Amino acid sequence: MRRTAPDGVQCPRAVDGVHRIFTDTKQGVSGMSEANAAWEARWREGRTGFHQEEVNAHISAHWEATTGTTAGRVLVPLCGMSQDLVWLRDRGHHVVGFELSGLAISQFFSALGVQPVVQTHGPFTVHRSEGIELWEGDF
Repeated sequence: MRRTAPDGVQCPRAVDGVHRIFTDTKQGVSGMSEANAAWEARWREGRTGFHQEEVNAHISAHWEATTGTTAGRVLVPLCGMSQDLVWLRDRGHHVVGFELSGLAISQFFSALGVQPVVQTHGPFTVHRSEGIELWEGDF
């Protein structure tokens, strides 16, 4: 069943509840919550010490034992420009990442040397290339 979110966007019932939580937060001048604006500022200013240059060691060590070898869709929330995305794609998975920062997504595809196809899907911008789609926006 699809419902209409407060901003008029049609969305599944489960997403509607999450959407209300985020749209009810305190909004800054740009319409972005203070927390989201702070996150965007970290990317703009290069304050991304949390970003790992290598694939997460736990994923590479335990992925096959915990998920098997069958390829499928893999959700990576708060993906930034994680190398895990490429590692998963290279193993045949279709990777779907969620990220607030458009800059992080741009840097990710730039580092790959790939120009993604970009489309709008409701309130989100979706960046797609072979085996990877990154959803930009406030989830």
